[in-house]
Amino acid sequence: MILAFSLFLLLPCGQAQHSVARQWNEELLNAIRADESRPTVHSRNLFHVSAAMYDAWACYDPVAEPFLLGKTVGEYTCPFEDIETPSDP
Repeated sequence: MILAFSLFLLLPCGQAQHSVARQWNEELLNAIRADESRPTVHSRNLFHVSAAMYDAWACYDPVAEPFLLGKTVGEYTCPFEDIETPSDP
């Protein structure tokens, strides 16, 4: 009985689908695996992709606050006013 339950937990679920953000992160990790070891470069690249994905999502969420869009971070300013969504008049 315990063995059957253990095997059930180890079987992949065919119904599971990953988000687009997860798919992009997996591709970025695959590129890192194929490249030479440069931890600082890779960590910076992971941050940039994650921040860009978050800001792209935050544009459409009425509650979320973008990380960079429409703000100044350090000495870099990223102008951004707003986007029209289908629900906008």
